[in-house]
Amino acid sequence: MAKAFNIGKAESDALFALSNDVSQSVCAELEKLVTTRGMAKFLNHDVIGKGTFSTGWTSGFGLAESWAEPCTNLVQDSTLATWVETQFAFVFQPKGLDMEK
Repeated sequence: MAKAFNIGKAESDALFALSNDVSQSVCAELEKLVTTRGMAKFLNHDVIGKGTFSTGWTSGFGLAESWAEPCTNLVQDSTLATWVETQFAFVFQPKGLDMEK
């Protein structure tokens, strides 16, 4: 995929995840975030390509394994994408946008 689109491995992995593993509702939420706020360094192609927004991915592992089921991304659940936008709005703030208005 990287060669076909002349992109790097991280971008290729993100494209594959968005095309195959991420639900349409989450893709729409991420598209809205990127369009409105731009790409931030912590929310980059690696994060998307490693499956963080993919259906079935969970943050419940290791010491949090008992939380695996409630922390699993569901098909129509854009909670993680929405949380990223609300919690880190200051990072995404475009130049010239006054968040206080």
